[in-house]
Parts: sequence; structure tokens; C-alpha cells
Amino acid sequence: MRLTFAGVGSAFCGPDQWQTNAVLTKDDGDRRCLLIDCGSDARFSLKECGVGLADVGGVYVTHLHADHVGGLEWLAFSTYFNPQLRKVGRPQLFCSTALMRRLWINTLCGGLDSIEGKVMNLTDYFECQPVYPNKSFMWGDVKLSPVQTVHIMAGYQIVHSYGLMMVVGKSEADQEIFGFDHPPGVPCVRDTRRKIFFTSDTQFCPHQICYFYNQVDMIFHDCETSQYPSGVHAHYDDLKTLSPEIKAKMWLMHYQMTMPIEGLQAMAKADGFAGFVVKGQTFDLGVPR
Repeated sequence: MRLTFAGVGSAFCGPDQWQTNAVLTKDDGDRRCLLIDCGSDARFSLKECGVGLADVGGVYVTHLHADHVGGLEWLAFSTYFNPQLRKVGRPQLFCSTALMRRLWINTLCGGLDSIEGKVMNLTDYFECQPVYPNKSFMWGDVKLSPVQTVHIMAGYQIVHSYGLMMVVGKSEADQEIFGFDHPPGVPCVRDTRRKIFFTSDTQFCPHQICYFYNQVDMIFHDCETSQYPSGVHAHYDDLKTLSPEIKAKMWLMHYQMTMPIEGLQAMAKADGFAGFVVKGQTFDLGVPR
């Protein structure tokens, strides 16, 4: 499985970054990919990284801000009115049960609810797959589990974003004996899975999500680089206070280009991070052999 970043920037970025949307692609020859978010500039960023409408098999929605869902109207209309794509079937739409109804009523209904001769609903455009709390869904060989994070406080209420825990591979029984005290002849179970944490938009909440930091092999983390911290994204200055072990496996995304990318990368390396993700970068999520 491969994860390609069609964009890596914040809501207000331009073509040099595009908004942070990613593409999960299978390795079995099936070109139908899963989009992780579909922001306002997705029709441009996806084309730039070689993803066509026919390649979109599904979308996972992390939260309802336009840089993450603003392209869904384009995707819905473009697939609905294309006879060839209609033969293939509607794209699947995965999101938390807490978001699915609001996605339609608060975000998409105004543009998508009616066409000539018919009153429409979300299910006319997408094969809706609501994901219940603490449940998972599969895309190819990857198990994906929504992880609720704190994005903003709206008055007295938390507005969540739903990142993803991605698990690639399975636990395997290994006949080799590990450790002096292991009973002779009893096989060990070796966990050969690879775990990836994709935060989506989140505030800096190390105590709440440190458990996820520690259990995974790779982290893709929301990172604000503005000199005027908003408080609704994890800021670089806060993230660099994390332990060296965590920073070494952390890739930074959803950032502002406050200096040339070469400068940002040098800064990240000096502070112990894996680096900043760049537009079009692809990561192999497979289990190392």
C-alpha cells in the first residue's frame, strides 16, 4: 500500500502546496484509490499527481472544513453525470457516524440536493459507509480506524477531527524461539504489522494522544508553522518539545511555507523530525521485509 500526498498545505495555501489531502493506493493493480479528504482544490491537486475521476473508489472524511470536504460537490457531480463512471458505481464515502448527517445537511445539501426532475440525497452520489465509534473499515490490506482528536472549541463544545490509525499486515506465528526464558518448543507470536497514525487537524494534545505516538511506526502530524499561532493546530514549537523517539518517526503536514522548503527541511532535521512532507511525496506503507 502507498500513501501519496496530493497536497500538504493549510487551508490558505496555493499551488505550490495545495491543501492537505492524501491518496491511499493498493499494490494489487487495482487503481481505485481511497482519498483521505477531498478539499476545495482537489480537482487540481489530484490531476497534478495523476489521479483521475475513474481512479477514485472512495473518500474518507476527517472533518467538515472546506479544505477537507470542499471538493466533494465537484466529485459528486462529476461522477454522477458521467455515464462511464456510473457503470462502475458510486464512490464509497467513509466517515464517523457523528459527521455523516452533518456533512449532508450543513455542507453539501445546498449544492447537491436537487437536479432537474429529482430531489437528491447523499446516497444518490455516494455509497455511504458510516463508521461507528471504535470500529474500523478495510481498504485493501489496510485496516483503518478513526481516531477522535481535538480540533477547535466552539464556545463550550469541542469540534473534533477524526484522524486515522492505519494497520498494515497481520500478526504471525513464528516458530523461532526468542528469549532465554521462553518454554522450549512453544512458538512465539511475532507482531509483523506496521502501524501509521495520520492525525488530520489537531491541537497539541500530547497527554491525550501520546499512547498513539508510542505504539506506531510512522506519524503524519498536523503542524502549524505560522509566526502567529492559531491555537487550533499543533504548532511546530510545541511539537519539537516531544521526545526524540517520537519526533524521529514524525512527518509534518498541513503547514505554511514560511520559508523555502529547503529551510523548513533543514530546521526539521536539526530538531529531530523525520521531515516535512512535500507535495506529491509517496510513502510505502508496506511491512519492511
